[in-house]
Amino acid sequence: MATSPGRGRKEQRYRRVALQTGVRISTIDPELEPATGRPYFRTSEETCGNVSRGGAYIETDELVAPGRRVLVEIDLPEGDRVQAVGRVCWTKTRIEPSGARARFGMGIEFVGAEPHDLARLDRVVDDGADDAARRGDDTKKPPTHGAPTRA
Repeated sequence: MATSPGRGRKEQRYRRVALQTGVRISTIDPELEPATGRPYFRTSEETCGNVSRGGAYIETDELVAPGRRVLVEIDLPEGDRVQAVGRVCWTKTRIEPSGARARFGMGIEFVGAEPHDLARLDRVVDDGADDAARRGDDTKKPPTHGAPTRA
């Protein structure tokens, strides 16, 4: 992300589009089980909220700490899947109505991906931007899910 001159506000480096789809998140570095001290890796099925060439917003039931490296596998609309190594940049908690389960979100910056996976992401963003333009949506707006907690 780049800082806007004179405003101190962060701007997105890449155009992003809403994409509600399945995503798998796997930690790359082991965590330690508190009770036993044994290392383990976490893998979970989550929901992608938006995506760009540079990263994704992931809705989750269980946060991964900012700074942690993860393998991200995103299901694309046409049936393909892209993989990227990412770093959790920020996390946030969404307050739910009374009695509902809290939901969390995290911003993941892609730090490594194969060229063919980046090309697939570019196509998804371009297709999503074209669809949004036809509907009159602004694809440059970041999600309005609350303020993120930065690492």
